[in-house]
Amino acid sequence: MIRIIYWFCGLVLTPILAFLFFLFPKGRLYLSERLGIWPLRVLEDAIVLHGASLGEVQGLMPLAKKLRDIYKGCSIIITTTSPTGRACGEKNSFRTFLLPFDWEPLLINALSSLNIKLFVISETEIWPGLIYTLQKLNITWIIINGRISDKSWDFYKAFAALLRPLLKNADKILVADEVSVGRFSDLCLKNDSIKLVGNTKYDFVSLVTSDSEAQKIKKNYFNADLPVLTLGSLRPGEEKFWLSAIVEILSKSKNSLRVVLAPRHPEKFEYFAEILRNENLEFTRRTTQKSASAEPILLLDTLGELSKVYAFSNFSFIGGSIEAYGGHNPLEAMIYGCPIAMGSSVYTVQDIVSKLKEMDGIITIDSVEDCNRVISILVDQPEKLSYLKECSLKVTKHFQGATAAVLAEIEELIGGT
Repeated sequence: MIRIIYWFCGLVLTPILAFLFFLFPKGRLYLSERLGIWPLRVLEDAIVLHGASLGEVQGLMPLAKKLRDIYKGCSIIITTTSPTGRACGEKNSFRTFLLPFDWEPLLINALSSLNIKLFVISETEIWPGLIYTLQKLNITWIIINGRISDKSWDFYKAFAALLRPLLKNADKILVADEVSVGRFSDLCLKNDSIKLVGNTKYDFVSLVTSDSEAQKIKKNYFNADLPVLTLGSLRPGEEKFWLSAIVEILSKSKNSLRVVLAPRHPEKFEYFAEILRNENLEFTRRTTQKSASAEPILLLDTLGELSKVYAFSNFSFIGGSIEAYGGHNPLEAMIYGCPIAMGSSVYTVQDIVSKLKEMDGIITIDSVEDCNRVISILVDQPEKLSYLKECSLKVTKHFQGATAAVLAEIEELIGGT
């Protein structure tokens, strides 16, 4: 009965959604894919990996690359719900499509064009229409990087009666942390399919392999060999504490440090440029940079460079953590031994932050004074900076290895090459 009601809701809402998306340029982008029209003409064996948006797709990349190496007879296809996630998949040379609106006819039209050996859902992308479609097409499907945060647990408990029939159909639920194991068990009561394996998003490979290489890269960004503070994946509003601290230190000496400001989303590049202008801060935009910058601040208004910047950064703030987004992945910086600071909203990466706090290996940002403390450590406290770097490296090593465990579970389900 629930499935029938959901089907008719989709019948009514899908045309409305399509019209609303059509009204905006960003919504019109790949709208045909959202309507189940994928440019696939030949039925082929495929493994499909689905992540909601950019962060989830990035978290799937270590697994996707391994699957591409192992299952050479299969197409590895990425699906997502956002254009930025789509761009990430394509940048890594995967065919990537936007998943259709969650209505079975659209999903069936898209997915039935492939002979899908396995459908992988990242985190908690539990959409009824998608699950019903996977059932109808007899597609093996699993959840990886499964995680139910403290913030979302009340919601899942409230809808447990609706979620339980969906989750019980998963062939495997591979969970990221111990707390989520218990929560998934409470929801679907299928303990034999639930396993703790960790999170594949922590297994990305560093793009820069040595300190000497990092220093060479740094010379392309700055013409002075000064400590670098990177404000990574910054969200609007998170600059409020940092800019006060930066203005204070630069007013004393422009040659005390260099700052990279890296917005999370391209549409916010101009927002942060305007903020810097209003503060009368001298800065260079990466897109207009012709040589190593002499300005104290670099606005990283490009995509795909942040990892290389983290490689030569001496301290990094990880955004999405002052504003209530739960925090972006700090291991992107920590893999290079970069000390980190974050705000108090860290529910999506609580396991990492808790481990760092056990070692006193992270600075929590709740005020301008906290930002001043980071700058003081960066500029004047080499021993503390060295200790924080050691903490970052140790915690990174602790959390890596999930991809191998997920691959073993996949092989158990669908066999080897």
